[in-house]
Amino acid sequence: MPRPSKHTDEALVRAALELLPLTGVSGLKVRAVAARAGVNLGMFHYHFRGKREFTRRVLAAFYGGFFSRLSGELAALEEKSPRERLKRALIVIACFIRDNRGVVLSLLRDVIDGNREVAAFLREHFPRHAVILVGLIRECQKKGFIRPMPVPVVIAMLAPNVVSPAAGIGILERVAAGTPLGIPLALFRSMLVSEKAFEERAELVLKALAARPGRSDAVAPPPRAPQRTFRQGRNVTVALPPRDGAR
Repeated sequence: MPRPSKHTDEALVRAALELLPLTGVSGLKVRAVAARAGVNLGMFHYHFRGKREFTRRVLAAFYGGFFSRLSGELAALEEKSPRERLKRALIVIACFIRDNRGVVLSLLRDVIDGNREVAAFLREHFPRHAVILVGLIRECQKKGFIRPMPVPVVIAMLAPNVVSPAAGIGILERVAAGTPLGIPLALFRSMLVSEKAFEERAELVLKALAARPGRSDAVAPPPRAPQRTFRQGRNVTVALPPRDGAR
């Protein structure tokens, strides 16, 4: 009897990823996955012991694609400054979320709804890219590209401004019809989630994080009016208030 194709399991994983934006992990059905992949249900059970094992394989494929791209792009920038590598890492993350926003939003919904499988997977794998970001931020601080401040504060500045709109546009697409705020959705996408938009916001935030007191970009205090003084006695000097109109 011929052996089953070794690509059948990959077809099932691809089919699941196509269904996830609609179902999430919680609503994913094995029969629907097999039908989507054009595979007999028995072939699913040949390759996977059950839905739990299959779910982990699907999530691993999803995250693995992202992590491979992030690692590859940063390796290509190994000779660049930590600031350039951090900026590129933010853009890669934002682009991945934008391109897979349906899956990302469905996984967030699963976590909010208490899906333990998804939560456990994220706890296991999220630190892999988080460690890279934290390392780049600390390297930037050491080189003077980012002012000294707690790393969580830096991330709180970077993530909402650079990365969050990539998922936010997915929410807007689901709840807003036509032209939200009088602006076509296509224009929203161009303004918020194009690679150019990600790059511009990353540059703006990194510049803001680099500002330090005493630099030319710091706001100088207003000049003080000169004081008038006179000597009282041998060693006592008394300051007088400025004349009327002097500020």
